[in-house]
Amino acid sequence: MYSYLSYSPWGSIQRRKTFQDGIIDVSTASHGGMMVRKDIAKQVLSVQARKKGFQYRDYLCYEEDCDWAIPVFELKHLWQKIFKNKTIEEIESILMKSLSLWNADYLLSIGVQPIDEYYQEYLNRQKEEEMLKNKHPDLIVAAWGDWHTGVKGVCQVVTADGKYHHVTEESYNKRSGLNLLSKCEIIARDIRL
Repeated sequence: MYSYLSYSPWGSIQRRKTFQDGIIDVSTASHGGMMVRKDIAKQVLSVQARKKGFQYRDYLCYEEDCDWAIPVFELKHLWQKIFKNKTIEEIESILMKSLSLWNADYLLSIGVQPIDEYYQEYLNRQKEEEMLKNKHPDLIVAAWGDWHTGVKGVCQVVTADGKYHHVTEESYNKRSGLNLLSKCEIIARDIRL
């Protein structure tokens, strides 16, 4: 049962690579991803992997930027076709890094522990999304250097609650993890524009 697609959820298909009937990788002018026909997905993908795909026509789709690794992780029989000239260890490393960074919840749901350093980034991103949604006053969402403030070494930041603050450029550049105002040396709070 082969069906030819010329269009994808990301737009008109410009390049396609078929790994087996019903499992394709597509690219469009701007985006792309893995597409697995639903009847095939039921045979080769776990329930957890199928839940992470979004439906388009008769396919489950996985964005190329972050979700592609979900079906590929479970399609071990296709690894050598997908990753030419890579060892199994290299393939596992690539997939585990991507999944730990973008889909650690999927790994945990199938009983696989994410790689710690990438998992921490995943957790930070989840927390950041929640803070953004709640317009948290500590989350920095934008910043401009001293060229904007006119004061050497002082940059301006905007927090998720829409307030502007001046912080030292050095403290802003040295922060790590979540982009938080509380990690910066604050010169002035709630600057009115």
